[in-house]
Amino acid sequence: MNAYSAERIVDTAYYIVSISTNSTATIRDYDGRSNNLRIYGCVESKCDVYEPEEGVYYYDTVSRYMFKHENQKWISPHTSGYALISINPNDVYVNRFSLSNNRTVIDGKVRTGYYYSIDKEMYECDQDKYQCEKIHNNGYYFTVSGEIYQCIYDSEGLEETECTKKNCVVGQYYYINSKYYYCSSGHMLNLVSDKTCDYDEKVIINFPVAFSEHFPSKIKSAVESISKVNNSTALVANANNKYISSVSGVFTNCTYTVEEKDSEFDLVCVNNFVAVNEKTDNVEICSLANMGYVECVDDENNPEKCNPSGALSQYKKSFTIIISVIISSILLFI
Repeated sequence: MNAYSAERIVDTAYYIVSISTNSTATIRDYDGRSNNLRIYGCVESKCDVYEPEEGVYYYDTVSRYMFKHENQKWISPHTSGYALISINPNDVYVNRFSLSNNRTVIDGKVRTGYYYSIDKEMYECDQDKYQCEKIHNNGYYFTVSGEIYQCIYDSEGLEETECTKKNCVVGQYYYINSKYYYCSSGHMLNLVSDKTCDYDEKVIINFPVAFSEHFPSKIKSAVESISKVNNSTALVANANNKYISSVSGVFTNCTYTVEEKDSEFDLVCVNNFVAVNEKTDNVEICSLANMGYVECVDDENNPEKCNPSGALSQYKKSFTIIISVIISSILLFI
């Protein structure tokens, strides 16, 4: 409606009106203020007044503003990302959106998976059921956008769910949900592609402990062997708690299948795995720093543990330990 004409609405959408001006609300009407607005939800020609639902953003198709009602105030987003958005009375779902001059551009509905919203909420979406719900359990969540979050959920509902992003090591690779990912700038995990797959290169691949139930059998066997034979661990010590805790190994011979968009690597060794060199009969240990096996030396504080050599004398194990190492090595590569 304008000063000269009026047209009956026949659409399925929301129309947000400022009560003080009785016209389409603008960002000045609700950005952090307690001004009264009214939400009209229309399904074709039938329109009703709607009360705002907590945690939901409402999108006005005319003004292209988006907002939600929180703590007695109207709030509009200040950054692009993911949010639970209602585009019309029949539609509430997590969408990806972007901002341009405070106007909202809906980029599309998300597919099945986990999404961390601009409101610091973790949602699990099911595209088939057309449903998005907040998580209800503690744990680690790998989002579709390529980030890992550790979330703490209060089952009594006294505290809000708190999620903390866990960084990956830029330039290294990660194995999650049977897929290989490359950690790029911004600590984002992207599926390995032909551009990040080099057959002749040795790389470090990390296996997050949070998803240990999905470890490949070779990695599980190596972790058990390292604990029994070398009284050690395959975990990489990291003083910075911001990084995801992982079992790490050296891999090579990356092959990428374009049709399936899938990649495979050959295992060189798992961090701290001990083996006998077939040519020299010397006991060696896997070193990530050296991207392969190096000589072993005594651990002064732990006589049953072998450490990577630093140009020191070679470590000598007893005959019984050497036999154990040989058996473990055979099992690892079966």
